[in-house]
Amino acid sequence: MYKYKSVPFTASVADSDKEASNTVAVQLEKSINENSIDGWEFHSICDVKVEATSGCFGMILGRKATQINSVQLIFRKAAK
Repeated sequence: MYKYKSVPFTASVADSDKEASNTVAVQLEKSINENSIDGWEFHSICDVKVEATSGCFGMILGRKATQINSVQLIFRKAAK
């Protein structure tokens, strides 16, 4: 039996970064390593779709909800 934790991940690169893939990889590795402490081990990465409502005024003005993608890093450790 395991327990899990979810950590949001957003990479940040400049438009002029010719090594954007490597920059993202370094940021991802850093986040995984920082969160792989106290018995937590990296389990998976998943893309979660979130529906964001437009609020009271947005509803009055007829605005529709928008979808946002949220990348989550999933860690697990043995439950005690």
